[in-house]
Amino acid sequence: MAITIQDYQPVVDNTVYARKVSGDKPGIALVFLSRHTKPTEDEILTYIQDTAKKISGAAALIVVGHAARQNRTPLEGILLKLPQPVLGHVAMGRPDCTQFLREHIGDGARRQTPQQYVTIGYGTLPESGFIPGQNEAHYFGELARETKKGQGYGRAWDVELLIENGLLPAYDDVQLMLKHQTTRSRTLVVTPDQYDVSQVSDAFKVVHAGLVTPETLSHLPDASEEIREIFALGPVVALHNYIVQSMLEQQQAPARPFRPR
Repeated sequence: MAITIQDYQPVVDNTVYARKVSGDKPGIALVFLSRHTKPTEDEILTYIQDTAKKISGAAALIVVGHAARQNRTPLEGILLKLPQPVLGHVAMGRPDCTQFLREHIGDGARRQTPQQYVTIGYGTLPESGFIPGQNEAHYFGELARETKKGQGYGRAWDVELLIENGLLPAYDDVQLMLKHQTTRSRTLVVTPDQYDVSQVSDAFKVVHAGLVTPETLSHLPDASEEIREIFALGPVVALHNYIVQSMLEQQQAPARPFRPR
């Protein structure tokens, strides 16, 4: 099933949409659509432990050459940087390691039941920088490059909307929250905190009209694995940094003088 968004042309089916924009910064506006399920704390911990178990054997090997590392996920990469005994503790779920990881899980995952969301992303490119027929990752990369240039193009904002009973939040409720420049609520999260209200409102209007049934929502690409990876990465990075800092402090500690008896 092809999802249609008014005034936008599909660039990547059910995922990326584009239209021309005029004004001070003429170019191409891009809308990105996806859905995901946010994992619970326990699901994140299980995922970290399972990933640690999967790669614990590789940690004992000396890998030569970049090619052998190319397919590592960011989570696998940071786990492999842990001292091997610590990696084993993570894999086994040793209580002190598990507690540390739990304490460093982001607030967005502190829930007992998974929740489903739709994400709307928005950004603009100069017309000369837009190449039709590319994949989603290409357009993400182009927006990131334009953002760094600081010339008014690039990724502008993202909106996360809670799915309840198979539907998006009520149209009027979201528009009211946007009117008051809401950035955080139970059903709506807008990033960054400062955003163009009319731009977000206009985009939400056409997206909401295109996603009015559970069936249409089900045809959005599912980014749950990527979201789970992001949530799992944070606590493992915190553990790695903690270990590195502890080792550094031990190395810098003054040696105790030898005092013969």
